[in-house]
Amino acid sequence: MPFKFIHLTDTHLANPGLKLYGLDPRARLDAAIADINKHQSDAAFAVVTGDLTHWGEPDSYANFADAMAALKMPYIAMVGNHDKRVACLDGLRAAPRDQNGFVQGTRTTEHGLFVFLEHAGRDQPRRRDVQQAPRLARKHAGRSAR
Repeated sequence: MPFKFIHLTDTHLANPGLKLYGLDPRARLDAAIADINKHQSDAAFAVVTGDLTHWGEPDSYANFADAMAALKMPYIAMVGNHDKRVACLDGLRAAPRDQNGFVQGTRTTEHGLFVFLEHAGRDQPRRRDVQQAPRLARKHAGRSAR
């Protein structure tokens, strides 16, 4: 059985109504979501990788969440280097959280395990994401890939 998920990246949302470089990132995200809902509604879920916002402002995460509410499938939001972890976690339920407060986690599907690792954003020190993978792999080693 085929498996499909959607990957969106670098939405760079700003506060509502604000344009970046002459473009309206919210209008562009709204258009992408409408197209996904119309043509890709059979996908299992969507992953939105950072940069979710351009400056990491709380109102930008609220703008992002408002836009994503129109998506007709579950989604996972991951931070990028323009994002701010605390503001993201405060504003987005779709951002996975681990026990140490990082934006990362896993999702098990019938086709295997998806591992989502945080990219260091503006408000946190750089981490070696590759060092996180073995810990997550050990945590899920006993699970079947199905």
